[in-house]
Amino acid sequence: MKDELADKLVKKYPTLFKNYKGDMRQTCMAWGICTGDGWYDLLDELCSKLEPYGVVAAQIKEKFGGLRFYLEATPSEKWEEIHNYINEAEAKSYKICEQCGKPGKIRGGFWVRTLCDECDKKE
Repeated sequence: MKDELADKLVKKYPTLFKNYKGDMRQTCMAWGICTGDGWYDLLDELCSKLEPYGVVAAQIKEKFGGLRFYLEATPSEKWEEIHNYINEAEAKSYKICEQCGKPGKIRGGFWVRTLCDECDKKE
């Protein structure tokens, strides 16, 4: 994700992103948000649901065409609620183009990604 978009999320959700660009020996957030710009709105929606819980992002990336959103320790009494939000966002990511945010689908080959027709042609 472009730095300016990631920075908007970091500024909007400071608790969730407290380790953003931190020490790589302590957090995978040292590498930032490792997704395409097309998932910005999806991540913004998810972060708005997670921030009130006081949880901290451990890693955010694309893997096998879908969003992966990992947290540091999660409050046990809210675990199910929190993970339902994450599971919902991860499922939605398989239908949103990672590059532009338009409706997309899984595209195969050597590298599996979720792309719209237009972005798939560019690849």
